[in-house]
Amino acid sequence: MYTAKQTVDQRISFKPMSREQFDKLKAHFEKLYPGDYSRVQYSKNSYYRFYQERLSYESFQAEHANYMSCSYTKAAECIKSTNEISFEEFDFEDEFVLPAKWCVKRDTKEKSLILSEWANKVSNTDRHEGYSDKNFIHSENVSSYSSSPRSDGKQKGFTEITFEQFKKYVLNQNNRNKKIIGYKCPTSLFGDLIKEGTVYKSTNNNLTHVYGDYIPDDKQATADRFKLPAEIVETWEPVYEEQFKAGDWVTYLPDTGGEGTHQITEWVSALYCQLSNGKAPFKVTLRKATPEEIAVAQTKTVRMGGVNGFDVKIIGKEIFQGNSPITLYVEDIYETYNSLLIPKESSKGTSYDFHPKDLIIGKTGCQNKETKLTEWLALYEMIKK
Repeated sequence: MYTAKQTVDQRISFKPMSREQFDKLKAHFEKLYPGDYSRVQYSKNSYYRFYQERLSYESFQAEHANYMSCSYTKAAECIKSTNEISFEEFDFEDEFVLPAKWCVKRDTKEKSLILSEWANKVSNTDRHEGYSDKNFIHSENVSSYSSSPRSDGKQKGFTEITFEQFKKYVLNQNNRNKKIIGYKCPTSLFGDLIKEGTVYKSTNNNLTHVYGDYIPDDKQATADRFKLPAEIVETWEPVYEEQFKAGDWVTYLPDTGGEGTHQITEWVSALYCQLSNGKAPFKVTLRKATPEEIAVAQTKTVRMGGVNGFDVKIIGKEIFQGNSPITLYVEDIYETYNSLLIPKESSKGTSYDFHPKDLIIGKTGCQNKETKLTEWLALYEMIKK
């Protein structure tokens, strides 16, 4: 028995069948794989294919063959499939239906990176947590104190799905209107010269290569040595054209003249965009930054107390001295300073102002080193919510 996915992946066609069988089969493929089936028409002695065939450019010119699903006669050798099955050999497997309220376990590093990125987008947060058997991401907010789909443990009323189902049925919903720009190699090839994850791109717009072939994007100079046919490459995981907006973190592509990870401050309709570093690079020189790159970009080291002082780190909107969080301490210093600005009343009942331009602080927390009040106020401004 063959499933719909197997007939598509293995380029399998169907032998002649009854009209009732044809209608059922066509409706099944239209539901599972939406696309153009206008050339799949019923005829008593016809054969049917429900997959995208990729023919060579020469064959396309000579035979006027199409790139779509179609019906054909036994004599049409130029477009017939190498494997043909009967209607009875097909398995009408049930299609997975994504539950209205779902959850997925975040129990590995790979899952945590992808699920955290999705959760940050839907909840407008910027958190990158660890992972365990108890961590779950849910389809909607489950937190009583913040707008977050995260929780320790599966929440009542949610149906657990697998991580693979999440990638296929949740992430792919966001990719339906995106342009496919290539396919990701699932394993190392050519004696490990092509690494796992290498993106292969079509040669259709490259006149120096055979129409329909794919070549690795990072080896243009020697691409012919590593080219592969569409029949293989198009079964891999697709890579979609990235969509950007103001606030996204981006990283320069290699050999484009830029460096580092920065936030988009303005994404205009022109060929360029504005970044937080003050630059205005061409959009084609950028890619989405990874969670690790964002974490590094958001980390700043600030020297307190000059040469003989100490360093603190700003990570996102939090401040650390060593491994100890001191954000609340900095906020308390700011509030204490503001309280000094409130008009005071003397013992004789007269009011007066006290507005210090700066203060020398002899000890802060466990640090017995002099710092200035203005240093702490500047630190607060860096993480002001």
